[in-house]
Amino acid sequence: MSQVEIKRLKASNKLEACELLIQAFGDYPYAESYGLGPEATRKILEASIDIIEVEDVLACGVWKDDKLVCISVSMGGLRILAKVRLYLWFILSLSRLLKWRIARFIRVMMGRPKHKGQYLEFMSFGTLPFYQRHGFGRKMLHFIYEEAKKENYNGVNLWTVRDKPGFLLYSKEGFQVEKEFTLFGGIPLCWMRKTFTDSI
Repeated sequence: MSQVEIKRLKASNKLEACELLIQAFGDYPYAESYGLGPEATRKILEASIDIIEVEDVLACGVWKDDKLVCISVSMGGLRILAKVRLYLWFILSLSRLLKWRIARFIRVMMGRPKHKGQYLEFMSFGTLPFYQRHGFGRKMLHFIYEEAKKENYNGVNLWTVRDKPGFLLYSKEGFQVEKEFTLFGGIPLCWMRKTFTDSI
């Protein structure tokens, strides 16, 4: 009988988590629209994974038979200075790759919808292609909901590509589109939010 387990990611999981994201987002045209090669794409994903060692970042994985098949990295209630340092570090990492194009990314992040209360924000969320549409993403989401509630968050938010399977998953889970925008050469993206007054 196969076993499925959800647990926190550790520093030792970073390489495997990065490889998972590379496969999960292999058909997303982010890098192509910026003229970036596979190595630059890898570095962008590595930057998004490196934060798992930061205190108060919630980084979790779903393991099936000892294989990492889904990951989630999110942050929320960091102290202001800690959050600013984290964003500056991440943007600096991206700016080395995107150069002048980073300005558009910064404008998007600064334009995120504002909410009352505390919301957990997804930084990375992905499932290996072979394991997509098998319930692992939904299982991870429900785990994150419960963890967020324990920390008294009002809900969770994220941004995603509008015409990809992830958008359908989030919509079925009760996430609402708050703001639409384009990035990376016109790719349709949107900010989405789920509050815990909604049914899970």
